[in-house]
Amino acid sequence: MLAAQSKLRLNPFSPPRLKESNGNGRKGLPLWLHGSDRRGGPVTWRRAERAAKQEPSTCFGDFDIQKIRTVSFGFFLYDGDLNPFASGGSNDPQHCKAPFAGGADRGKSQTNEQRGGASSKGILIKSSQAIEALAHTEIVASDKTGTLTHGKFRVIGIHPFNTMTGEALLALAAQAEAHSSHPAALGILAAYHESGAEPLPTATSHTTVAGRGVKAVIGEDTVLVGNAAMMHDFGISPTCVEAESTTCTVHVAKNDEYLGSIVLADTLKEDAAPALQKMRVLGVREIHILTGDTEAAAASVAQALGVNGCHAALMPDEKMQCAQTLKEQCSPRGTLLFIGDGINDAPLLAAADVGCAMGALGTDAAMDAADIVIMNDSPEQAANAIQIAKKTVRIAKQNIFFALVVKCLILLLGALGITGMWSAVFGDVGVCILCILNAARCAKFKTK
Repeated sequence: MLAAQSKLRLNPFSPPRLKESNGNGRKGLPLWLHGSDRRGGPVTWRRAERAAKQEPSTCFGDFDIQKIRTVSFGFFLYDGDLNPFASGGSNDPQHCKAPFAGGADRGKSQTNEQRGGASSKGILIKSSQAIEALAHTEIVASDKTGTLTHGKFRVIGIHPFNTMTGEALLALAAQAEAHSSHPAALGILAAYHESGAEPLPTATSHTTVAGRGVKAVIGEDTVLVGNAAMMHDFGISPTCVEAESTTCTVHVAKNDEYLGSIVLADTLKEDAAPALQKMRVLGVREIHILTGDTEAAAASVAQALGVNGCHAALMPDEKMQCAQTLKEQCSPRGTLLFIGDGINDAPLLAAADVGCAMGALGTDAAMDAADIVIMNDSPEQAANAIQIAKKTVRIAKQNIFFALVVKCLILLLGALGITGMWSAVFGDVGVCILCILNAARCAKFKTK
C-alpha cells in the first residue's frame, strides 16, 4: 500500500472506500466520499485540495509527452527536403521515434528506481511527484513529540491532591487512558503495569478531545485526563507542582473535582540535531516546530535544536493555519515539508507539499496521509530523503539534457548530409543505454 501512489476519485457514481481512524487511534468504520459530501474526513479533502492546486511537474517530463511525440513523429514522416535523414536512408520512424520524449521518459522512469533504492534504506516514497517536491524543500515544519523526541514518556513524579493517594491517582489515569495511543498515555500505562498492580477494569465510555486529553466514564464517574487547557475548558482549576520545561504534566479530575497531576519526561532523539543541521546544508532555509505541547516544553526543545521558529500550544486547526502561513513564505518553486506521526498530524501531512510520517510509532492515519514514511523513526532519514531527492532530480536533468544535445546534434548533421542511419541508431539506442547507466547511479547513495 505504501509503495503505490493512491489516486483520489471524486466520482459520485463510483465512490471510493476510505479507511479512516477514529479519535482513539483505532481503525474506524469505512467512510464514503461522494461529490460535494465531506464525509471522507479532513485527511481526504486536504489531499484533494493539494492535488487540485499542484502544478504539473516539468523536471521529469510530466509535460504533454503525446504532443511532443506527435510533432517529432510527424517531422520524421515528412518525405521532403526537411527530412534530415532522407539522404542516409534512415527515414524509418522506428529509428527516429520521439527523440525528445524519449529522454523525458527515461528521466521520469528513473525515479521509480530511486524509490526502490530509498526503500532499501527504510525510506518509503509513494510517488515521483513527491521526489521532485522534496528536492525543492525550502521550509521544514516538524511535530515535536515522537518526531524530534523519542515519544516514550516515563513517569518521573506523581502529585496527588488532598486525600488522593499516588497509587490511586495513577490507576485512575491509566484506566481512563487505556484505549489512547498518545505517547503520554502509553507512559502512564507502562508505569502502572510496572508497579505490579492488578489489571484495570474497562471504562464504559472513552472520548478523545483533540489537543486536550481524554474523557472517560468509569462506572458512574466522569474522569478527565489531559493538559491544563482541558481542565480550564471544564471549569476546573488545576493545582499542581510546577513542572520543568523539559517535562509534560498530565492533570486528573473526577466529577469536576481536581485530584492531582502526573509528571512525565521525554528526551530528544540523538540524531535530531545532526539531522536538522544536515537539512540546512542541503539548502533548507527555515526549520519550525509545530506542537500542541506547552510553551515551556516546546521552547526547551527549540533552544536545544536551534530552530528558526517554535509554535506551541496549537490545536490541529491552528497547526493547519500556521503551516499555510509557512507555505506562503516559500518561493514559487519552493516547497514545505512537514514531518509528523500522530492522528492530529494527518490532515497537515496530506495538505503539505510533502508529508513525511514516522512509521514505527506513527499512527495508520498519519502513514496513509503522508507522501514519505520513515520506517525507523529517525529524523536523519528525513534529511537523507531530501539528499536522495536532490540527487535523483540532478541525474534526471543530466539525462534529459544529454538526450536533447545528442539528438539535436544528429539532426543537424543529418540535415547537412554528414551522417546517416547508424548515427540515428546511436541517437536512439545508444543514448538510451547511456541514460540507463547514468540513472543506475541513483541506487548508490552515500550520506554526507
